[in-house]
Amino acid sequence: METLMPRSGSPVLDAAGTSPSVTDARGQPRNTDGTGNGIALADIGAVEFNPVFVQNLNASGPGSLRDVVAGSVGDAVMFLPSLNGGTIVLDGENIPLTQDMVIDATGLPNRITISGNSNGDGVWQEGESRIFITTSNTRVTLRG
Repeated sequence: METLMPRSGSPVLDAAGTSPSVTDARGQPRNTDGTGNGIALADIGAVEFNPVFVQNLNASGPGSLRDVVAGSVGDAVMFLPSLNGGTIVLDGENIPLTQDMVIDATGLPNRITISGNSNGDGVWQEGESRIFITTSNTRVTLRG
């Protein structure tokens, strides 16, 4: 039998309160913040959803999408609720995705926009970005 990971926005996230168990069935930490509200509570179920959060709309630097993706060790890359409806405008540099990952904005009612800073003419120019670049065997899921 396979144990399935809860998805972002699931009502089981952070719904068990605090747990005396320090790890989940995978050996990953319990009582993590799975919703981005700053409160670390356990999820209901055998596994704890442990995302990493984009903290700002900057093109690069600490807490940016580029920074979080580069150091991603969580179950998904998500966005803090304060970024709801915002736009990340890249500065001409693609964001390299070198490992399998989920980038998920479904927890934001108005989602998020990632702009390659294109002028819309269909011709790539200096300062524009194709947003993401992946290696041949990398699986990336974009949600929201």
